[in-house]
Amino acid sequence: TPRRFTRETLAVLLSSAGFTPGEVHGVRIFADLVPSRLLDGEPGAARALVALEQAAAAHPVLRDIATQLHVLGRK
Repeated sequence: TPRRFTRETLAVLLSSAGFTPGEVHGVRIFADLVPSRLLDGEPGAARALVALEQAAAAHPVLRDIATQLHVLGRK
């Protein structure tokens, strides 16, 4: 599913608001693909999914397929 904003669009928006775009992290790379019954029924599964998401968030290829992006802006 296409995101509302790309990394490039977010960088332009931040710059035009007077911010310097910084790091970009992907959010919900895998979380939307894992059935909730698996997370609820498997001890430690939710914690493992969070760890996987954190590890993948800055990877360029995985970040680009994330359903959401977080961009840090500095002023």
